[in-house]
Amino acid sequence: MIAGAFPSERPLTFEAAGDTLLGVVHDGAAGTDVGVVIVVGGPQVRTGSHRQFVHTARHLAALGVTTLRFDVRGMGDSTGDLRSFEALGDDIGAAIDALLRARPACGASWGPVATARVGRTALSARSA
Repeated sequence: MIAGAFPSERPLTFEAAGDTLLGVVHDGAAGTDVGVVIVVGGPQVRTGSHRQFVHTARHLAALGVTTLRFDVRGMGDSTGDLRSFEALGDDIGAAIDALLRARPACGASWGPVATARVGRTALSARSA
């Protein structure tokens, strides 16, 4: 974390396929056009192991990047049935839309893990 900087954090609820998901928005600098959605890749809540996603989101926000971390359906404070990582498309899409509604100036960026997963899925579908 940058010395003296502590980002604003606020809860955010949004819908995905009829279920309610809970996340936390870490606001970056006003007017920033960069947004990141942290997608937890395993059966864990939005804080992450040893609060790793909290620290990551706070660090990004201190650098000016608005960040959303959230519980997928069936985990933590979100309703619904737990799904495999490959079946989280609705949750991820809803989270991106929620971040863009919360901070309209932000664009959305797919992180390397989500990009790799989407790319691999697309390649698998194409070769089938």
